[in-house]
Amino acid sequence: MGRRTMLINKKEPIQIRALKLAEKMFNGNSPEGRYILARLRVKAAHAAKRAEKPKKSDFQKARDRLDQIFGKYIRARDSENRVFQCCTCNKIKTVEHMNAGHCYSRKYYAIRWNEQNCHGQCIYCNTQPLGLYQKHEEYIKNKYGDGVLNKLKSVKMFKTNRNPSLFEIEHLIKYYTEKLNNVT
Repeated sequence: MGRRTMLINKKEPIQIRALKLAEKMFNGNSPEGRYILARLRVKAAHAAKRAEKPKKSDFQKARDRLDQIFGKYIRARDSENRVFQCCTCNKIKTVEHMNAGHCYSRKYYAIRWNEQNCHGQCIYCNTQPLGLYQKHEEYIKNKYGDGVLNKLKSVKMFKTNRNPSLFEIEHLIKYYTEKLNNVT
């Protein structure tokens, strides 16, 4: 009981604790023992590496959640019966091959969650260098007009790229969750 309690109370990953216990139990001379210890050493090394990674802040978790919900909304908005037309190559594909493609980079928080900057785009086009933004600009120009394209460019160029507050992100999460529920 005492040794088991001691193992549970330690702050290291369970894979490392299992390796230490196995090293005491198994003889490294037998083939089975060497195999088990080798597997546990690999798992313990991966666990130690994961434990060293810094944890995400509340802001990063909320931002990632908003990105996920916003992407789902864009995919739902731009598809019909699980089919969509790519905004850059105009090919018709299934939703499984669809990304929420941004014309201008997501690094600009001022337009990261702007619905006019983001459209259904096939994975191939979205992963091309610069996401084929010239064709995406043409799509925005045809759909919304020059005014929206110029507005997006000016906001991207001149708006300070401050991080939104956690309150703003939580508000956007609620807003896009509602819109997603209304679209589907």
